[in-house]
Amino acid sequence: MATFSEPSYRGSRAITPGTPVTPGRGFRINATVAGNVEFTFKDPTTGATTTDIVIVSTGTSVWPYSVSNVTSGGNTTATATYAALD
Repeated sequence: MATFSEPSYRGSRAITPGTPVTPGRGFRINATVAGNVEFTFKDPTTGATTTDIVIVSTGTSVWPYSVSNVTSGGNTTATATYAALD
């Protein structure tokens, strides 16, 4: 039997690319066209940001990342919807 140390997500909030949000505990991508997704992490203590790019295939991906923004255009080539998971 599997044991999980993290509580379940309580809800989700849509992330509109190019519009910063308060990061959640996780990040969901629902991709209809595969490609790159560029996003930003924000350190809640220092306010410093870090950008990363992941390659996604079609379907739903859940990442344990506290994402504060998805880049609109630029390196983001996937067609997808995004959510912060709380």
